[in-house]
Amino acid sequence: MEGIVRALRPAAALLDPSQCVAGPVCLVEQGRIVRWCEADELPAGLEVEEFPDELWVAPPRLLHAHLESFDAPCERWTRTSFASWVAALLRWRMNSGGQRMSSQDSAEASCAELAAAGCGFVLSARSEPGAELPPQVQRRLPIDVEVWPELFEPDPSAAEAAFAEFEQGAAASVRGLALHAPFSVSPELARRAFAWAQAPGRYLSIHLGEHEEERALLQTGGGPLGELFDRRGRARTSACWDSPVAWLESVAPGLRPRTLAVHAGDLKASELRQLMLKRVDVVFCPGTHRYFERPEPAFAEAGMAAPLLGCDSRASNDMLDPFRELRLAATILPQYEARAWWGAVTTRAAAALGQSSSEGSLLPGRRARVLRLRDPGLREAGALCDSLVRAGADHLPPTPAQAPATDVLRDFSDSTS
Repeated sequence: MEGIVRALRPAAALLDPSQCVAGPVCLVEQGRIVRWCEADELPAGLEVEEFPDELWVAPPRLLHAHLESFDAPCERWTRTSFASWVAALLRWRMNSGGQRMSSQDSAEASCAELAAAGCGFVLSARSEPGAELPPQVQRRLPIDVEVWPELFEPDPSAAEAAFAEFEQGAAASVRGLALHAPFSVSPELARRAFAWAQAPGRYLSIHLGEHEEERALLQTGGGPLGELFDRRGRARTSACWDSPVAWLESVAPGLRPRTLAVHAGDLKASELRQLMLKRVDVVFCPGTHRYFERPEPAFAEAGMAAPLLGCDSRASNDMLDPFRELRLAATILPQYEARAWWGAVTTRAAAALGQSSSEGSLLPGRRARVLRLRDPGLREAGALCDSLVRAGADHLPPTPAQAPATDVLRDFSDSTS
């Protein structure tokens, strides 16, 4: 087998949510998995690198985060009203002076926390300059980070200027764009964004149907969010819509594949079915949902597959940890099997961004990057998924404090690493 340069053997590997192999040898060439085989199938003279007592899995992937506000004192803010929480966040941002972490420092701290918890990839909506992380910073992080600029401009008359700023700045270097929400992006700006995202290989995400105050503003123009906009002197559209999904449908082609609807916890089952019909992916953030003490979403009632997962930010989450998001998801929505949740952060998360042939599993052809866990001794895929979802973080091995993710996320290249 000419060209194979590494043979790696953990105690077991969960290749995807349905396949577990015990005592396998992983053959790696140029950073890619070639195949899994038995030791007696190896080419003569190829030395096996042993990783006893380790279970290898594909690193979890989170498809929504804001990396800013890592040091936000969110435990002190009101949670009964979304508008009141937004007001508290804005006051903190404006009045902290030099005491806040910079956007870049916050983003790096968020990434470090995620990586230490075993997260392999995070998709970030960048709302503050500096949180996009320069390429040289991203290269030294143990976690893969993809950053999409976020547009926030409710004033219809400012839509052209807002989109021109994006086109002249980040547009050439990104494949995705984030719209903040239906109540904070004018239909004119949303249409420009969706037209841009029509090109092959481009994506768009938007906070959609997160809470009842969003619905109230869209239907009546009023409510707590409307009052907040008025107090802050922000211009906004005078149009109304029956629901967040009706708004999305009106900014054609909003209902289409390669759109990520983030949160969606306030959407009705009928509205979720509209998203399903148009192959819009839903990204649920359980930690934020729990932070605001919101009721159970209608995902299962709508007949949806388990939603993809995100972690939002430290402004509305106690910690950034994919395994905590999995545990909370399984608690909030017990109708879904653990295998479905594990797929939501691995195979299906990769597929949502067109990366299923290279990421999201440990199948042949995929990147030879693994999350190293203590082997629980289980060898059935469903039982392993249940263990990962219910107590996944407990499997993380202890790691040096000065480099907490170095020995957890392992990227095998042709050189020894």
